[in-house]
Amino acid sequence: MSTRTRRDPAPVEWTTADVVAYLAEQGQPMSASGWRSYVARGQAPAPARRVGRTPVWDAAAVRAWQAARPGRDWRAGLSGPARRPPGAD
Repeated sequence: MSTRTRRDPAPVEWTTADVVAYLAEQGQPMSASGWRSYVARGQAPAPARRVGRTPVWDAAAVRAWQAARPGRDWRAGLSGPARRPPGAD
């Protein structure tokens, strides 16, 4: 993980590889191309800036996005197998 400040030894800006590694550590693995796609569609934070051609993200923004990200099966709203409406048989 990349840029560090004097006071804070933790990185404050992450590259794509850093973001992907963080998401994997959090149990939400994603490929680098998947991350870039999320960013391109506006479903993930935009890069804070670029270092040359390399986009970097604010680590706090990525952490906040990941914490607010819905987990698996969020669309179904069900904890078990999909339910059929009554009389659908």
